[in-house]
Amino acid sequence: MVILWIILALIPFYGLILPYFLMLIAQHKWRFLVVGAPKPGEIHYEASQSYLKAPKEIWEIHREKWTLYGDYLPAEIPTHKTILMANGYHSTRATFSPHAWLFHRLGYNVLNPEHFGDTEAQGHYVGFGWPDRADYKAWLQLILQKDPEAEMVMYGVSMGAASSLMLSGEPDLPQALHAFIADCGYTSLWDEMAHQITQLYHIPTTWPLLPMMSFYSKLFVGYGYKEASSLVQVPKNTRPILLIHGAKDNFVPFWMLDKIAQAIVSEKQVEVFQEAGHAMSFWSEPERYENSIRDFLKKKL
Repeated sequence: MVILWIILALIPFYGLILPYFLMLIAQHKWRFLVVGAPKPGEIHYEASQSYLKAPKEIWEIHREKWTLYGDYLPAEIPTHKTILMANGYHSTRATFSPHAWLFHRLGYNVLNPEHFGDTEAQGHYVGFGWPDRADYKAWLQLILQKDPEAEMVMYGVSMGAASSLMLSGEPDLPQALHAFIADCGYTSLWDEMAHQITQLYHIPTTWPLLPMMSFYSKLFVGYGYKEASSLVQVPKNTRPILLIHGAKDNFVPFWMLDKIAQAIVSEKQVEVFQEAGHAMSFWSEPERYENSIRDFLKKKL
């Protein structure tokens, strides 16, 4: 009888309270969980400082009552070619400053915006790329508004890569958007959360935890985990996609690369960095990473 009462007592915790708690941990804005820019002595520190010190314009878009800001760094030699960046989970515009500076060195304008609900940005919940599709559409339109002759490529890392892939299947994207680059994006938020709760919390996916987390996400944030899917979006895409992934990635597991690549029906290029962990391809082989990006952009932009 005591065991039965214990079981009955645990049902509300594991079925209702714990899923809500984990959903909040994963999706709520936490300002203290920030992935910062490279520190002195680290690789890409000088590039990061060059970007941070460079004079930039501040652009903005609006989502309902919120305002999102973006850093716009024009190329040294005037051009209509612009890279729209999408940053990763719990990062700031400074986090991917080495990547932004890479594109700047290659001769492109760079728009490096905030990701809604993450760290410095307005909003309370992280969208993991799905509701953010509308934001990136708005950023694309703003680029065209400021430069009607613009030619654009969208680039994202991790959650930003998923954002890029999820945007790729949207209808009515501007013709001036020529291609996508996705560095270590996930197949779907459902798959990614399933991986995280088994790896980080050692909870079997057979438990009702994940469906309840998805239910709370739908209730409070407006989307369920299976809706936020790169695999649903990329088959609708007609533009070239460059996929980048580290073979030692344990956060967005490497097997997701194959599933995404198989789902793409447009032109695609896949670059695997054998020694790279999560979002570390640019760190593991910086020269090869730069060459891959440069060569792809020369063909597509």
